[in-house]
Amino acid sequence: MDNAIYLTSNDYEYIKNNKKKIGEGSDGIVYYIGNNKCYKFYHHSEERTVSITEPILDNDGVNIRNYKDLKYKKLYNITLYYDKDGVKLSREMALIRAIERQKDISLSVLPTNLIYVDNRVMGCELKYIKSFGGIYLSNYFPLPIRKKICNNLIIKIKELIDNYIYPIDVSQRDKVNFISKNNANILLGLDMKPKLIDLDGKSTAYLEYYSNNYEKLSMISLNYLIMEIITSIDFKQDYSIEELEYIKELIHSDNISYDLIDKFYDSYLNFDELNSILDSYKRKLTK
Repeated sequence: MDNAIYLTSNDYEYIKNNKKKIGEGSDGIVYYIGNNKCYKFYHHSEERTVSITEPILDNDGVNIRNYKDLKYKKLYNITLYYDKDGVKLSREMALIRAIERQKDISLSVLPTNLIYVDNRVMGCELKYIKSFGGIYLSNYFPLPIRKKICNNLIIKIKELIDNYIYPIDVSQRDKVNFISKNNANILLGLDMKPKLIDLDGKSTAYLEYYSNNYEKLSMISLNYLIMEIITSIDFKQDYSIEELEYIKELIHSDNISYDLIDKFYDSYLNFDELNSILDSYKRKLTK
């Protein structure tokens, strides 16, 4: 990219040692640079190199060294991007193509630039998002506000999926503190609107064609998120049959049909059905 960000190793070390770390996940570490910009550097552990100098030969001259010890270098593609032919692109090209897709997206911010360190792709630039916390902080707000947040979330996810960008893990949350920003892929902005983040990582798949499989993965995750925010029930927990039947009755008593409840459990609800849930749900919970 002509306008890409090129850093030296010294620049890279300076940022790691002097800039505020605002996020860390399985993909990499995010630093706040200033001027509403963040740099995300991918973990070095994604690259593995093993050097073998000599083979081990048996009496017949056959190399019997364990194949796992052979020299190799594997660079995992953090960004999932498949072109129109279904070919998975390299990290560099995947990020370039993902950045270009912003022209089609108006409700979410995709990666904004590519970062090279000593001419090697090391990460991407992201827009800094001010927030209260993770999306599950919504659970502490009155039901009308939760509904509005969920309505806005559905609109944003639909725009992405309509453009073959599939956020497949929007319901991710921190295991210790579920309202924390840590490990969350959606934040609750200061304007009380959901903000999708980590749209460069492996939790988002970019395709140049429709994928029923990736749409299903995205919708199932969105289903969990919407239902957990609206009902304040942890649907990812393992329940007994008796507990599950009680939960179904509880949701039904809040004006949701058995058909929609069963479809949620058996497969997933589409956008119209999720909106129907939000319109119908009458429970007024207080925390």
